[in-house]
Amino acid sequence: MAEERARIQEEYRRRDADAAIRLRYHPDAPEERGARERLRMELRDAFAAAGLLPLSGRTILEVGCGRGAILEDLAILGARPDRMRGVDISAERLSHVPEPLRSSVILADASALPFADRSFDIVGQFTTFSSMLDGAMRAAAAREMARVVRPGGAIVWYDMRRTSRRSRTVALGGEDVRALFPRFSLDVRTVTLAPPLARRIGPRLAALSRALEAIPPLRTHLLVVLREAR
Repeated sequence: MAEERARIQEEYRRRDADAAIRLRYHPDAPEERGARERLRMELRDAFAAAGLLPLSGRTILEVGCGRGAILEDLAILGARPDRMRGVDISAERLSHVPEPLRSSVILADASALPFADRSFDIVGQFTTFSSMLDGAMRAAAAREMARVVRPGGAIVWYDMRRTSRRSRTVALGGEDVRALFPRFSLDVRTVTLAPPLARRIGPRLAALSRALEAIPPLRTHLLVVLREAR
């Protein structure tokens, strides 16, 4: 898996050096702000349905936390920074994590998490697995996530079920998630209006975006809450 790890790190460097990608996903870009707000609402609803609220008493790990955007969003939803941890294989990305969360993140590989068994109430990944083209690395990371989640806790998965032909990522459907976590039951939701379409519509037509997002074929991501089957 060392070769795949190096490939992912190089791909992250490529994306970070691309000015168009940086501008598109900048936290202050209106489209990015809107997308994050919609995802927060989806996460809040999924957490509520799973009985995971409030988040303030939960220990939370994000696998592949990057610059910490999701950790920030979880804090907005009520999670405590001192009870959250994030790992990523890019030191450059971790250097951009906001200061209040900087002590919560460490440089580590998703396929070898530096935490004890059953350490976290919630273990999440947000578009991390789709960046792993190697199935063996995905399987190893899934095993690690299952290892560190506590009994009665939950794994939260948000990732692409469809990608473009030119994408350097892999699409993962519900059956893929089920195969990665065979001991877990799945609550699966399709979410997120196809990003290219959402960007063309723009934030000024939010009502149109919401209407289109209600059409299942136009949703490109899965939001899954997994609980260990008893």
